[in-house]
This record gives sequence, C-alpha cells and structure tokens, in this order.
Amino acid sequence: MNNVELSKIQLSRHSLRYEKLLFIFGISFCVCQVPFLGSEAVLCLPVLGVAFACGYLDVLMYFLGVGLAVIILDVSWELLALSLATLGVLVVLSFVYAMKTHFLGYVVTFCLGAYLLLKGYLGGRWMPAGTLVQLLTALGLSLLYIDALPLLRHRQIEDPSDRMLMGGFLMVMSALFCLERIDMHLLMVMLRFGILVVMYVKSIEMGYQLVIYASYWLLLNESGLMGEVESLFICLAVFFLVKAKSRLAFVLTFLFSHLVMPFFVQEGLWVIAVEVMLTGFLFMLIPQKIYASWRYRLNGDSPLATQIGGLISYQRKMSRQLETFSDLFLRIATSFEEENLETNAALYVGNMYEQVCSTCLNCDQCYNRETGDHRLVKLIRKGVIQGLTNQETRYVERYCLKMAEYKKALREQHKLYLHQAEMNEEYHQLKHHLYGQLSLVGKLLERFSKHVDCSDLESEENIRDLLEGYHYLVPYIHKDYLSRDDYCLDIGMMEVNKHEVYDVVIPVLERYLNTPLNVIKMETSGRQLGYMRLVLSNHQNYQLVYGVQQLSKDAASCGDSYLCFHFKQFTLMALSDGMGYGPKAHKESELTLDVFSRLLKSGIGLEESIQTINSLLKIKNRIEMFTTLDLLMFNTRDASVTFLKNGATASYVYHYNQLDKVQTRALPIGIVSKVDTHTEKYQCSDGDLLFMYSDGLEEGIEEVIEQCLREVGDRHPQLIADTIMNTFIDRGKVDDDATIIVVRVEDITQIHTD
Repeated sequence: MNNVELSKIQLSRHSLRYEKLLFIFGISFCVCQVPFLGSEAVLCLPVLGVAFACGYLDVLMYFLGVGLAVIILDVSWELLALSLATLGVLVVLSFVYAMKTHFLGYVVTFCLGAYLLLKGYLGGRWMPAGTLVQLLTALGLSLLYIDALPLLRHRQIEDPSDRMLMGGFLMVMSALFCLERIDMHLLMVMLRFGILVVMYVKSIEMGYQLVIYASYWLLLNESGLMGEVESLFICLAVFFLVKAKSRLAFVLTFLFSHLVMPFFVQEGLWVIAVEVMLTGFLFMLIPQKIYASWRYRLNGDSPLATQIGGLISYQRKMSRQLETFSDLFLRIATSFEEENLETNAALYVGNMYEQVCSTCLNCDQCYNRETGDHRLVKLIRKGVIQGLTNQETRYVERYCLKMAEYKKALREQHKLYLHQAEMNEEYHQLKHHLYGQLSLVGKLLERFSKHVDCSDLESEENIRDLLEGYHYLVPYIHKDYLSRDDYCLDIGMMEVNKHEVYDVVIPVLERYLNTPLNVIKMETSGRQLGYMRLVLSNHQNYQLVYGVQQLSKDAASCGDSYLCFHFKQFTLMALSDGMGYGPKAHKESELTLDVFSRLLKSGIGLEESIQTINSLLKIKNRIEMFTTLDLLMFNTRDASVTFLKNGATASYVYHYNQLDKVQTRALPIGIVSKVDTHTEKYQCSDGDLLFMYSDGLEEGIEEVIEQCLREVGDRHPQLIADTIMNTFIDRGKVDDDATIIVVRVEDITQIHTD
C-alpha cells in the first residue's frame, strides 16, 4: 500500500467522522424543536445519551445544536439547562465507574422524570398519566438509539443490522417532526416519502415499524390527524399483499393503494390526495442509482449474496490449503520419478582385483596403463555383469596363472552383482509404485479443492458467536481484508474494559483465528465502562530484508540451495548444502527446501516436517546422499528469531554492536532413521543483522564479517553479502560451493498506523 493510498484512506476516515459529527449536530438542532405532550425534552435527551456514548466531541456537537436552536428559535432555555444537568450526572457516574452503556437510557429517563415532576410541582399542573407516557417514550427511544451506536462509532458499516438501522431511522424521523413548526402538510409529505424510501431500499417490515412510531407521535400530539394515520396503514397493508419489484411498480402500488381512502375518510380527502401525489413525484424524482447506492449501503448485499460471499471466501481458503497439499504430494512424487538406478559393476570388479589380481605375478602386465588392460581384465567386468561363455572360460584357463581362484571369485561376484541388481530393480518398482500412489493422491486433492463446500469458520458471525459465548455484548463486527492473508477486525463491544481486552478477548481470538493480533485502535467513551471500538490486525510489525551471494564449484549449478518463505506470522530463511557439488547435490538440497516449505504450509509441525524430509531422503537415496538444513525462523510480530541446524555451520547475530555466534549440534538429514532437532532463540530489534553461510566459507568467516561490518555494516544486506564473498575470493579460500546470506531486521509498525 503506497503513500497515496494511505492518504486517501486517512482522508476518507476523517470525512466520515465529520459527517457523523454533523449528523449529531443536525439531529440535536431539529429534535429540540419537537414537543411531545408539551415537552421538547422527551425527544431531545435521548440524543444526549447516544452523544455521550460516542464521546465528548459528539456531546459538544449536541450542545451546539441545542444552543443554536435556543438562540435563533423560540426553544426554551430550560432545555439547555436540563441537558447540562443531565450531562453532569452522566459525568459524575462515569468518574466513579458506576456508568455502563445500557444504563444511559435509564439515567436520562430519571433526569427527565425529575425535571417533569419539579416542573409540574412548581407549575401546579402535574398530570401523572401524561408524565408516565413521556417517560416511557423517552426510555424506549434511548434504548433504541443506543442500538444505533455502532453507526456513529465505527468509520464504516458494511452490513448494518436491522436494530442499528432502526435506531438511526427513528432519530431521523424524530428530527423530521420539527417540520410541524413550518407546515403540517409538508411534514406528512416528508414522512410518507421517508417511509416509502425505507420500504423500497430496505424492507416493508422496517417501514411498518416507522409507520407505528409516526402514528404514535401524530395521534398523541395532533388528535385531528386520524385520516392521515389511516392512510399510512392502508398503504402499508397493500404493500404486504403486493410485492412490487421495480421502482415504477413500487410508486404505482403506493398511489393506487390510496384509492380505497374514500371508504375510510370523508374529511380532508383532497388534501391527502395532493400529499400522496407529491410524495410519489418526489420519490420518482430521485435517480435510481441513488436508491441503488442506499440499498447497497443499508444491505451490504442481498442475503443470498452475503451467504455466497462468505462461502466463497472460505472455499478459496480451503482450496488454497488443499492445493498446498496437492502440490506437496506431487512434488514428493516427482522426486521418485527417476530413471532406473544402475548397479555399480566397478565395485565388484574392484573386489576381484583385491581377492585375486593384486597378489598375482602378472598383475602389472594385465593392468598395463601404456598398452591397455589385458583381455583377462576386460573379461572380469563382462563376467561380473553377464557371466562368461565356454570359449571365454577356456581362454581364462589357458592364460590366467590363478585360473581356479579367478573363476571361483568371478562366480561369487557375479552372484552378488545379480542379487544387487535384483534389489535395485525391486527398489525401482517400489519408487515407481510410490510415485503412482502419491501422484494419485495429489490429483485427487487438486480435483477436490475445486469442489470444496464448507462454512466459513472465521466469518464475522462465527467470531461474534465466539465472543458472545464468553458473555460479551458485540453489536458490531467487520472483517476487512488488506491482502490475501492480512486483515483487520473492527469490533464494537459493550461493557468491556482494556484489561479484559488484553487478558481475555485478544487471547481468545488469537487461539480461534490461529494468528497473532495487534491492537491498532482502542476507543472508549470518556471513563465509563461502556461502548468500546476495538480494531485488531494480524499484519506484521517487523520484516526481513536480505541479500544472498553464491559461488559454484561446478559451472552448471551450485550444490547449495536457499529459500525464503512466509508461514503464519513467521518469515523463514532456509539454507541447504547437498553432499558434494554439481547438479545432483543441487537437486537434493533444492528438494529438501521445497518439500520442507510445503510441509510447513500444509500445517505440519516443524519437527514432524524435518523427520518427514529425513525419511524421504533415506527412502529415495538409500544413504547415498544427504543434505544439511540451516533454518532461521523470524517472528514478524515480536522480532524473535529461532535457529535450527542439522549438520549446518554456525550463524552469527549482530546485536547492539556485538557479534554473537549461534551453533547447534545435529546430524545432517538423510543419514539416520531419526534426526535430532535442537533450536536456539534470540530476541532481535530494529537494525540487527543475521548471517548464515555454507561450509565453503567456514574458515575465517568471523574475521571477515567483523571487517565488513566496519566497512559497509550500514549498507543494504546485498552489498554486505557481496563484500563478504569478494573478500573470500580475493584471499583464495573458497574451494567448494559457497553461499552467504545476510539478513537485516526492520521495524515497519509506523507504516501501518491507523
């Protein structure tokens, strides 16, 4: 992610935050003008409660909205004073840690009740029934508004729940009631339009709930609006019966549903008709792409698309895992697909020489380098492989001084050769059979990976269920993928503190997701134990920058192989030295690293992977070849390093201007049935250097490293590796395949700050 993209993301986040602050300001400015049974505080104080849950900046926007209404409109100063008193109570309860988010509605209602009782007592006009209705309304709105808290606390909601949306819609509808001060007919047009839009872009059921709330307010505040209320319910009933698909069908259904109004309403019929026509016109005036945008933001995707999206996400993950297993089996199978191993006849010819020819008087004449080998010597090789004909046997009897010993030893070596050739053929058939079986398993896994069908264990809903299983309230959670394997979790939690997050929530999520998590952001509202926004990421804190230089004794290929790969939170650097030099040594060392990396990525443990490689080489080569393994495991979360060595040379760690030697003792891979694995751990920090090398550079390596650190220690690791190799070449100390790997630790946390 480059700087331009990061700047755009930061700008988008700030823009969304400002929009939500303006939303609080606008809602506060409007609802403080709306009386409910004679008191504006009924609809206004619940907004203060949700603003307090969002933060003190939102509280400031609330008071700016109410204060502006008090100054420029005829809103009572009592409302501003009541809001300040309520805020004081909330702050005091927060500082004594007696406040929780779900208590906000009750505290706000209590303050409102005290105000209404005091006002009624002083004014001498207290009505218990009316006060009870006001308090129940304020309490209900406060609890519903709290459900909309994630919409205001999180920078972006991909798929908001119905409870979140209902709380937000009720706040907007409460603000619309202020249009009554301008004109009641304008209010009815806007109410119908808002309900119609909600039914179109969200659902008929949510529109039904808004109709109930609007009717509740209209009937309690304006008793002469029974006809308007009936028109709302009749329209809604028709929409439950007729499922309109397109926008045109939707608005036609809305218009024609009012044709039955004359049967229910006699007065003000024409006024309602004009309001309905204006609503339909306004609905059609909005472009379809705007409705599509609203629908996408409110729904994320359709339920089917969301379900399929989550399924596809997990299918891809499972498919990659199965493909990794498939590649592993096919790679192991390929290592067995070799031409038939020929029996070494020279070994048996040498045995003949030791047993018979070496003590013969004519040995120098038979093995003559100037005139060439005697026919008797050539017959030894033929006899070992194929046996001798009668004519060849008579020739041996005629010219060999040790004829009897010659024939006896040749028969024995011929039998041994045939026995070894038979064993080699059986071994070749075994390898061919293994190749077929492993290839079959690999192809089956590859085919199955394309048809996997499972549920997403790491989906947002399953993570929510996990946390709720620990009795945490999680009204919001969103998983945002930064790359194929890196993601951020944006979680909204009720009634949790920082200690619980670090001691319980994060460890539980790390075990479930099988990855370390870093805290990117932790936002709480003031001091109260209330709503917390928690942003976690599995992105790395550190990275490795490395340089490699190799020198090959054979012009075709180097017997040393190296590999750098990533596994979970680890970056692994591996170096392997095949026995000898040339293509065969390179092939064995490359096979070791390739299969080892595939085993780890397939989920097999470190020690089990090494034992598997050891068994593979023993079966494949029958102790004819072995390789070393030099492994560096770097934890990108805390910069800790683990060294593992099997037959490998020492490594060096340059930490705080001190060069430390790392060495473990273990046999190479492919010699014994079970290899020992010993590890050494180091804690590194930003700027540390790590050195790995093969045995071609073992003599005098420490002196050369120290010299290069003084000269180019602050340069790129590739330049350091080049300098070390050139120093050895200039001194003439390289007589085998040689590899040097230089690694630097870098802290990259400042790049990924939110």
